[in-house]
Amino acid sequence: MEHATWTKLGVMVAITVVALLIGITTKPGPKNPKDPAYILRRYARTVGLMIGIGGWVIVAQLLIMLLTTSH
Repeated sequence: MEHATWTKLGVMVAITVVALLIGITTKPGPKNPKDPAYILRRYARTVGLMIGIGGWVIVAQLLIMLLTTSH
């Protein structure tokens, strides 16, 4: 059971890194609110940052839980 939890932690770290990378590297370009590509790039950046930052909080909580309940 403990091995599965460490695997989940590894997967969560990978997803968080990718999401944060997308959030940091995506540039919306020149402001044009009517351009669909501009809108999608803004959504990609915002969601990437949200998942990336929120994911690190969850990773920290999971790591604390794993380290305090280890036998």
